[in-house]
Amino acid sequence: MFPLDNENLKAQIEDLQGLSFSFRQALSIFRWLGYGLLLFTLFDWLDVLTPLKFMNPLWEFQTIGALVEKVVVPLLAFVLVFSGAEVNRRRWEASLLKFLSWFTLVIGILYLLMVPLGLLNTIRINEINSSQVLSQVDKQVAQIKAVQTQLQTVNNEAQMQELLQALQKGGLAITPKPGESIETIKKDLNSFMTGAKEKMENQAKEARSNQQFALFKSSIKWNLGAVIAGVWFIGIWRLSEWARF
Repeated sequence: MFPLDNENLKAQIEDLQGLSFSFRQALSIFRWLGYGLLLFTLFDWLDVLTPLKFMNPLWEFQTIGALVEKVVVPLLAFVLVFSGAEVNRRRWEASLLKFLSWFTLVIGILYLLMVPLGLLNTIRINEINSSQVLSQVDKQVAQIKAVQTQLQTVNNEAQMQELLQALQKGGLAITPKPGESIETIKKDLNSFMTGAKEKMENQAKEARSNQQFALFKSSIKWNLGAVIAGVWFIGIWRLSEWARF
């Protein structure tokens, strides 16, 4: 048998007590930080959700995106609030923690439900964007065809001058070369209009492609983010089972 070193044992006990005290202090700080982050999350959600515009696909899509982009804060908040399980808890926390535990399940389900809504709104927004671009292109093509039709009726210099002035008012300034015949001007102007029509259609096609790419990119990012967030919230609910009993 070895003799007990009372002084050494006492020092170790004091170290353990100090470590335990420091741990409880750290837990308290973490939990209060978690409650504070939950308040900030509440303010963020109120800001994102108001004013409500349900059935507006663009608002719903952007709202889902905003909620996914901000999800790190509430996830961290719940982790901090539930840290340490039942160690060093205050009486008033029991009911609050039970509510928050069930609330994480509700939030998790809501995030998962955002996925089909996000996919549906992606399709709806894509159709709206396509319709707007086609409508704008059709309007511009109709204007070009109207000019080409009017161009066919031009038979003298006065009519040509009147047409050129009308085009200038519309933002298209065309100055014929001195001495050019009416037929040459008509031919050049018709070729210019045909080229402008093709250029406009190509630009619209490119813009539509870029618009579609940006939409699908955001949709993939936000829908995958909603799935991950939903799984994490449900995971926190499962791990906080102790708070519900």
